[in-house]
Amino acid sequence: MWNDAKPHVHDAQNLSGTIVGTLVAILINIPAKDLAYTAAMAAVGACTSFLASCLLKWLTRRIEQWIRQNKTPPA
Repeated sequence: MWNDAKPHVHDAQNLSGTIVGTLVAILINIPAKDLAYTAAMAAVGACTSFLASCLLKWLTRRIEQWIRQNKTPPA
């Protein structure tokens, strides 16, 4: 009977091949202009996120330093 068959050994390979094939097919159909725009926006977003993180870290250190010096929290 067909229900007694053993599971395929290479199911993970088939799944990953299907996913990669689908992604490649999608990427081929996206215009280069859109890919460049997406990459540029990703770079801008990453830089903005990094700068915001640095600013918050610096601000936190300054507030902690101020609290240590004055022994009272800022109003």
